[in-house]
Amino acid sequence: MNKCRICFNQNELNEIYSVLEMMQGKGDVFNYFLCSSCGCLQITDYPENINNYYHDYYTSERKWNKLPILKKRLWNFRSFLSNYKIYSFIERLNFNSILNWENSANLNNTAKILDVGCGSGDILYEFWKHGFRNLTGIDPNLIADIKNSGINLFRKSIFEIEDKFDFIMFNHSFEHIWDQHDTLEKAKDLLENNGVIMLRIPVINTAFYVYRENWVQIDAPRHFYLHSLESIDRLCSQHGLQIYHKYFDSSEFQFIGSEQYKKGIALHADNSYLENPKNSIFTRKDIRNYKKQAQRLNKEEKGDQIVLFIKKIGEN
Repeated sequence: MNKCRICFNQNELNEIYSVLEMMQGKGDVFNYFLCSSCGCLQITDYPENINNYYHDYYTSERKWNKLPILKKRLWNFRSFLSNYKIYSFIERLNFNSILNWENSANLNNTAKILDVGCGSGDILYEFWKHGFRNLTGIDPNLIADIKNSGINLFRKSIFEIEDKFDFIMFNHSFEHIWDQHDTLEKAKDLLENNGVIMLRIPVINTAFYVYRENWVQIDAPRHFYLHSLESIDRLCSQHGLQIYHKYFDSSEFQFIGSEQYKKGIALHADNSYLENPKNSIFTRKDIRNYKKQAQRLNKEEKGDQIVLFIKKIGEN
């Protein structure tokens, strides 16, 4: 009998799924169970040799150091423009994630930002391009600390951080974290007054119920938790937190990856769409249709990815 590590439900009605590792195509099998109470899908046991299932995620040198001088100057100019209202108007002609997050979290360019599970720091460099300068990233799997261009990346876990922040991001990192309760509680402790936590995570929704164990976002064994809206809301409430804003940002990837998995095609196989679109099982029409379906599901709040903005209960 499996006990839910989110809501602590222990019920024989929890559904069991055997899921193959399909990113690298190792084919190893991992058991997950779907909590009958909160709806969170979670891996049954902590995987042995979990580091064997990660590769090429981290670099000791940021791409910024290798950028052409002209591109660096363009980024610097863009950063300069970000201080003026016309910049926001121009950017809003097309959807821009960083500006959307900035508005949703009510940030200004002096905000102290922490990226938990930052990898090589790509997201922080996007913030830098938009005029932010107080940027910190942490990841226990970094090869070494990296300091350049006003961005500090540290080989640390969140439990080694004592500073306070206005904005704490888990950008597709929270599902990789085993200690969900302790991690969220620590993040809350690191918030300044009226600070915001952003969780960008896969979510149990239409794609899961269509594809089940072949749903690409399970990503066994790297994703320990696939939350439902109910389970993430319960988790936040247990720690004195509330979700005040959310939107869905799923893409055609939910169909491309899942359809491939149904046919035994690994994400990085030679005939995978991500590696060789012309050699894949999909036509251009298929991809167009998948994009339209993803857009529709997001509008209906049925997409398989969600962005959540979270504050302490009682704060405006």
